[in-house]
Amino acid sequence: MERYTAYLVGPDGHAVSFVEFICSDEDVAKERVRRVANDYAIELWKSDRKIVAYEAQR
Repeated sequence: MERYTAYLVGPDGHAVSFVEFICSDEDVAKERVRRVANDYAIELWKSDRKIVAYEAQR
């Protein structure tokens, strides 16, 4: 199991909130975060490595 951090990104491009969670692998973490990206811009990180960034879909 791996630890990931998802950052909610505000309109100014800065993180406004974050949540840490544990997933079995990177693909599972991406899917969990992608679902939230419908409403918010969000970045998924593992330690100091950005994995993916999603724009809000509204």
